[in-house]
Amino acid sequence: MTGPETTPPTATADRRVEERRTYRTTAVAVAAGQEFAVRTRDISRSGVCIVTAINPPAGLKFRLRMQLTRQPQGTASFEVEVQVMHSVFARQEDGFRIGLRFVQASSDLMRAIGHFMEA
Repeated sequence: MTGPETTPPTATADRRVEERRTYRTTAVAVAAGQEFAVRTRDISRSGVCIVTAINPPAGLKFRLRMQLTRQPQGTASFEVEVQVMHSVFARQEDGFRIGLRFVQASSDLMRAIGHFMEA
């Protein structure tokens, strides 16, 4: 039996249903021992949208390093495993808009996102 970890996402399952909030900063994608700078667009409790020149395949997993302001502690750094849910070329952003789902995000990251969403 194939579980959700090994099944590539479908077109109907690639959109976050949770509220998103604009989150514009830079982050670092870490895949296959290489690091790539990416730009973030928005964030929700279930994932984050990034923009980059690389077009990864749906289902690919990698690590994402990012910083998030969490009140009242200030800015905190996080590294989380993410999975590509969809990737589309966005000419106006000069790259691919990539929807990422968090995979086993830490409770610290979830709290920080909660504070960020409420601010």
